[in-house]
Amino acid sequence: MAAPVPPPPEGRCRRPSPGSTPEADTVSLEALTAALDELVLRGTLSADQVRAVLRRLSLPPPPEHLPPPETPVPHLVPTQSPPPSGEIPAVTTPPAGLPAGRSRRRGRAWPALLAEVGGYLGAVFSAAGCAVLVRPGWDTLTRGDRVLVLTVPGTVLLLAALALMASTRGGWVARPHAGGTPRRRLVGSAVLLAATLFGGAFAQFVPGQRQAEVFCAGALAVTAGGYLACRGALLNLATAMWSGCLLAQLLGPPWGSSAQAPWGFVLTGIVWAGLAATRLLDERTVGVTAGGVLTYFGAESLTWHRDPLPGYVTLLAVAVAWLAGYGWSRRASVLVVGVLALATVVPQAVTHYTGGALQAGGALLVTGLSIIGASMVGLLLHQGSPAHRR
Repeated sequence: MAAPVPPPPEGRCRRPSPGSTPEADTVSLEALTAALDELVLRGTLSADQVRAVLRRLSLPPPPEHLPPPETPVPHLVPTQSPPPSGEIPAVTTPPAGLPAGRSRRRGRAWPALLAEVGGYLGAVFSAAGCAVLVRPGWDTLTRGDRVLVLTVPGTVLLLAALALMASTRGGWVARPHAGGTPRRRLVGSAVLLAATLFGGAFAQFVPGQRQAEVFCAGALAVTAGGYLACRGALLNLATAMWSGCLLAQLLGPPWGSSAQAPWGFVLTGIVWAGLAATRLLDERTVGVTAGGVLTYFGAESLTWHRDPLPGYVTLLAVAVAWLAGYGWSRRASVLVVGVLALATVVPQAVTHYTGGALQAGGALLVTGLSIIGASMVGLLLHQGSPAHRR
């Protein structure tokens, strides 16, 4: 018959582990409460679960030591040795090195939110003020004056972005470990606005017929450099947009009679979506969605020309590709692109090849049926996703 196991020392609790010695079979109450407190702060345990753990260890705390269910759990780290009774004293002050409670995090989030909104509003009003000031006499300004008007605020914005990056606690990283923060969004917004201003400044050095190309190239260079230093959704979208505009300008004026310019957006969208799908871009969903939007825009532009067949075929290909991509990625934005392309191409093609015989009522009917069909396809694809099962 096995010898009886002595009770745990004062201030320690039993941790069952077969085959271990009694001394190794115990853990200090202080270490236990510290571990429980950390799990509560991380959201791993709730108040009821903490009660269940303490009850299972025969250490039921008084009611005042834990709040009622569905309320934040106070910190349970003792500041001194536990009393002989084994009770766990409650401490309202958070321990050093651990994050504060939810209410304190919300309180600290307001200044950051206000600073972010203030930065956006300041940038918008500054840009609008510059436009209002220089618009009446823009044609009378010399080239040097125009360059000065555009480069000074652009330089200020870039310096502000660099200051935000340099003042980041712990050092700035190009690739964030989690989602975007107000600081990163402000940096991206400043870089995007500065890229537009510098693109306009670069365009002042070339003749009028090539200003659009130089404008897109300059804006793309600044935006791409900003994206390498500050990865994020905003600069990802901006880099894709400027890339498409530049390639379209090189192939032909996008809003002119050239039928080649829309292919610039189509090719850019396909390449950008491929880079995102193969994880060469950090923002996978944003990249695939941006590529789909650019491809859709280019395909829709192709339908405006004399022979719309290439545009209809491209739109149908976009619908099929992005609907299939949703089955692979399970991202709602990818599904939206596919559904939108499918709901657009069917009524346009039917109306064009029937020579307007459907008239307004028939066109509306075909459009409605196309939207319903595309929505049904989207629902059928979406029903197998985890979000739908929830």
